[in-house]
Amino acid sequence: MSTFTSLTALKPFKTQWRIRVKILKLWKLYLNGIETMEMVVVDELNQTMHVSMKKQFIKKFENLLEEGTTKIITNFQVTHNGGKFRTTSHVYKIQFAATTSVRPSEDLDATILGLKLVNFADIHEGKLNPDFLIDIVGQIVSIGEAEILNVNKKQTKRLTMTLRDTSSSILMTDPDLPEINPFRNRLPKDDVTFSYTHPNQLTIVNSVSIRDDFFLHTPRRTISEIFGASELAMEVVNQTAVQLTESVEETTPDVKSEKMGFITPDEQVH
Repeated sequence: MSTFTSLTALKPFKTQWRIRVKILKLWKLYLNGIETMEMVVVDELNQTMHVSMKKQFIKKFENLLEEGTTKIITNFQVTHNGGKFRTTSHVYKIQFAATTSVRPSEDLDATILGLKLVNFADIHEGKLNPDFLIDIVGQIVSIGEAEILNVNKKQTKRLTMTLRDTSSSILMTDPDLPEINPFRNRLPKDDVTFSYTHPNQLTIVNSVSIRDDFFLHTPRRTISEIFGASELAMEVVNQTAVQLTESVEETTPDVKSEKMGFITPDEQVH
């Protein structure tokens, strides 16, 4: 029997709790001149919970806390989890107190990430509570410019991007995770690839298929220009099939048009 309480069982009626959790995210928050340290943690049952720490406790605990590490936390307060943009759907959150202690522990399974993936359709149909942050897997199709917004009399940045649903995209990722495998198995076998990077970086390996890259970026010439060229190169012929046949016959009368093969933008490039 586990000597730790699951996050789902935490209630506000006492402080003598003992939990074993992995730190998923860790950051400092400055709001209305008040500094706090915030965390999102997950337990062995994949349940997540928000943790908050007042400024007077930061110096005591910040060197003991690190993203990705597993800790045993005891003797803390449990309070209501309210407000907008809540990091978890848990009705309560953890508040560090003067009696709280943090000790290292054996790592939880690496596949426990606290992910609770939602469907694109549920977002479009407005079925989700906008007060909660969500987890979603998709392909980044486009990224807009960073916008500067004024929020509560302070400037903040907003980055807008477009995601493609799993029914028409491909995701290539190294981790072999239960949340990712069903997504990967549903994807078409196209040429679009995606890479995982650190959260502070964002990289698209190749967001254009081989076919589109060929027709968009390869130089265009007519048949006459190609026959007159002196260098060896790959070109896209900017003529219709009829024009192409006439150009070939005018330039090389001994070439029979019925032996010509044409590639159009609607055909696959190999």
